[in-house]
Parts: sequence; structure tokens; C-alpha cells
Amino acid sequence: MTIRSRIASVALLVVSTYLTLLVAELVVERIDHPDHFDRIRARATSAGRPFDSRPQRKVVQDLRASGVDAYPFFNAKDIGLAMRLLGQADTVLVPISGLGGVTTVNCNESGRWATYVSDRHGFNNPDSVWTVSADAVILGDSFVMGQCVNQGQDIASRLRQRGMGVVNLGYAGNGPALVLATLREYARPLRPRIVIWTVFDNDLADVIGERTVPSVVRYRSGETAGWFQRADERNALLRGLLAPVVNGRIVLWKRSWRAGVRQAVTLGALRARVRDLRSAKMDDLAEGRRDLEAMLDEATDETASWGGRLVLLHLPSWEFVRGNPSATELIAAGLAQVARRNGLLYLDGRRLFRTSTGWRYFPQDSLVSTHYSAAGYDAVAQLVFEALGTAGGATTGVGRPTADPAEGR
Repeated sequence: MTIRSRIASVALLVVSTYLTLLVAELVVERIDHPDHFDRIRARATSAGRPFDSRPQRKVVQDLRASGVDAYPFFNAKDIGLAMRLLGQADTVLVPISGLGGVTTVNCNESGRWATYVSDRHGFNNPDSVWTVSADAVILGDSFVMGQCVNQGQDIASRLRQRGMGVVNLGYAGNGPALVLATLREYARPLRPRIVIWTVFDNDLADVIGERTVPSVVRYRSGETAGWFQRADERNALLRGLLAPVVNGRIVLWKRSWRAGVRQAVTLGALRARVRDLRSAKMDDLAEGRRDLEAMLDEATDETASWGGRLVLLHLPSWEFVRGNPSATELIAAGLAQVARRNGLLYLDGRRLFRTSTGWRYFPQDSLVSTHYSAAGYDAVAQLVFEALGTAGGATTGVGRPTADPAEGR
């Protein structure tokens, strides 16, 4: 074989290998980043069900055009990105809740866009919950916040409708370190008798990911911003950060076509999947479990410092119902251990989803991972209500925040 033919053979091998990897890249990109909105819309349309196909930014624009003070939902990561784009990174701790007193356009997993009017601190509550003493607060991520259902259909609202005085301190995108920060920033001033810490199946991965976010690391070290006393200042900060987003001058969530081409050519999704597989090793998850347990121990002591009691609630994912439990068993073992060590009440919400009818707790068009339906959040609320009612906890006492008349409609 001549040198020229050898070079041609090597070049052909390189090109064919790259094309194979490029095909794998496109497959991984499609699997890892499926367009939930398009897939759910297509299924609803084929079944003849109505579906609001407007993108989130159009919903916000339409509401603002009608005089509604509306904003898209954003999480702490979005705010951190906006701060970096505007050259304000590391000037203050990133707020861990949303813009207060506005209509927030949340998400659409059921055919209609879910919105809520945030309270003064940016959480999904009627503002009246802050004017009376709270028996309990519930902490967590999007599943506590009530992602993708109408206002009044989240867990805390359903508990208020059952007579419990509960404040919703859940916020989408917050991992355990930010949940602990929320306890210190917002639950500590309230001094509730019950603090319900909700753990979701992705929390071990969140623990690992939060280690690389400077603002989260600062929260984890015990630093606080005093946001409870600085609500007006926080809202002014967020309005300033979000104005360029609402006006379209900066884009946080939509990737440009150039970025998409660049990622495909450089096999970005494939390389990210390899990194994820390496970071998801059992050793890493076990370390994440130890970190989570340490945070729960801290939360136990923090809550006990004002005479309160921590309750642990474990909620499963859509993948759990599909029979792919992910890290759920590792999380459950860790929660059980923390509960035994500290004498805590541990509520295992997975039992609600183990039956053959567990699917009814998700939107009917769930072809991809979604949040719970209104029925799912209500079932969780009933589990909590029954447990705390029989345990003599948060259902007794005075000064309960009551259900807003509009809640649950």
C-alpha cells in the first residue's frame, strides 16, 4: 500500500468515525433535550384536546399588553446568568425566590399556561399568609412550588384548604443547599412549629451540581442575605435584572442557531453525556447523600433552636413510576437514617405512586418527564395532612393562614 493510499484510508476512517459520532450527538441531543412543549402539544392535538401553543414570551407579552404586570418564571440560576450578562455577578447573593407581587407565567404541561400571582417575597402564596402566624412551612423545589398547575392547586394550598396553616416556601430549581438557605432566610423569621423539608429524586444530582455555583457555595457556608427584611430591595434588584429579559434585549433560555451548530460540530451533547455518566457514579451519589444528610442534620438543629420540628417528605419522579427508580432508593435510605438519628417523622410519598394507577397523578399527555397534575399534588397534601393530623403537629394552634377563596379554582 502506498503512502498516499494509507493517508486516504486513515482520512476515511477519521471522517467515518466523526460522522458516526455526529449521528450519536444528534440522538443524544434529542434524548437529553426533548422539546417537551412540542411533544405534549402534538399528543394533545392528535387527541383533539385544546392546547395553548403560544410560547412563554408571547404569553407574557399578551398579558403585559392587557395591563397585567406579568413576568416569565425564572430561578436562581437564571438570575445568576442575568447578573453575569449585565456585569453584576458576585455583587450580592443571588435571590432564592421570585419577583414579588406580580403575575408569573410558569409553564404548560397540561394544555394551558399555568400562572400565579406571587406574594411579597416571590413565593406561590396568597399574600395574606404573611399577615398571621404560620403553623408550618413547606420547603422544596418545583414540586413544592406547584409547577405547571393553576394557583391554589399546589401542596400548601391544598393543606390550607384542609384547615392547616401552611406557607409555601418551595421554588423551582432550588437544590438542597438553596432549600437550607430558604429555611434560614424565610422560615427562621416565622419560627413555625413544623418545617416540612421535601426531597425529590434529583436532589443528589443537585447537591453535586450546587458545589460549582459560587453564590450557592456562599449560602452553604452559612452566609445569609436577610431577604426577609429586604423584600422591597430584592424586588427592585430583580425588576432591574429582568427588564432587559422582558424587553427582549437579553435572552436567558433560548439558544441561538449558531450555538446549536457549534455544539453539534464540537459534539457538545455527547461530551456532556459522558461527563454526566462519570459524575453519576455511585461513589459521587453516595457522597451527595452524605452532604444531603449533613444539611438535614443542620436543618433539624436550626428548627429545634426555636422549638420547631422538622418533617421529611420524599417525592418520586416520573421515572420512578415508569420503573426506572434512579437514585430514589439511595435517597430513601438516607432519609430513613436521618429520621432515626434525629427522631424525625419521615413521610415516604413513593407509596402513592407504586400502584398501577400512579399514572393519574401526572398530566394525561406525559410522554416525557413532567411535574405532577393537580390530582398528584392533592394526593401528596392528603398524605401530609393525615400524618401531621394524627401526629398532633401542625393542625393544632392559632393564627393559621387560611385558604384564599380563589385557591383551587
